[in-house]
Amino acid sequence: MSQPQSFPTPSGEQLTAALVDLITQRRLLDAQIFELVATMQREQVAPRAGYSSLPAYITAATHLSKQEAARMVTLAAHVTETLTPTGHVTPAPMPSMRQALRDGVIDGEH
Repeated sequence: MSQPQSFPTPSGEQLTAALVDLITQRRLLDAQIFELVATMQREQVAPRAGYSSLPAYITAATHLSKQEAARMVTLAAHVTETLTPTGHVTPAPMPSMRQALRDGVIDGEH
């Protein structure tokens, strides 16, 4: 009877590098989510769908908690640029945080 093939166990450094990479990817996705949520707010997606607020709509659509959805909407408002009807881009109220999110350095918990 042959022995099952064993594979080398990754080193702690390899495991840590993999974790850091995945966390960075998650943070980059969070930045995209905040941009999308801000667009949903600007486009009045929730009222058009019959909801009283965007957090209520996000909760129904994603099964996130009301608190998480509200936090997401609030953070999105702070870290996204807005386009005025005349075409002027208004910077995000928190531009440094916006850039750090887009770089994958921080997430909404920061």
